[in-house]
Amino acid sequence: MKKRMSIGKTFELLGAIGLIASLVFVAYEIRQNTIAARASAIQEIGIATAEMWGEIARDQQLLRVMLKRSDIQTSDFSADDWSRMLAQMTAWSRMAETGLLQVREGLLPPASLETLGYSSTRNWLRSPVVSCLWKYRLKEMVSEDFASYVESGSNEAVVDCAEFESFPFLESSHVGPL
Repeated sequence: MKKRMSIGKTFELLGAIGLIASLVFVAYEIRQNTIAARASAIQEIGIATAEMWGEIARDQQLLRVMLKRSDIQTSDFSADDWSRMLAQMTAWSRMAETGLLQVREGLLPPASLETLGYSSTRNWLRSPVVSCLWKYRLKEMVSEDFASYVESGSNEAVVDCAEFESFPFLESSHVGPL
């Protein structure tokens, strides 16, 4: 009789050890999956960032804006210049918005916004060009969360954006990027 109880307890102990080992293995697999997902997110946003800078490099006017050159005058911009700027800044906003969301969801480390250049979006409104785009169209094209992030940065540039009033992309029937 004693032997039977001993064998039963042995099986229970082995079962408990097996369960614990299974849980440790599942935890290890979840951690590995998280690492792989994080690496994939970093790679994807890094590639998208490189492609975006390639596009910016091909547009001298936009390159000057993104490098925050002080010789930029909004009065020199044509409607086509503004439309190109809006399209590029919308794309840049979407990538920065995605990066911010991935940081908040824990897929990317917070330092990745700085590394990829997206933390600069908190200084966007210092640029007269971006400030006009933001005020007249771009802000309504991004999430409230991202808008708050951008607006939590430095003070907005003081600039006359009156020429925007007649641009076709401000029509209320137009929704989304051009």
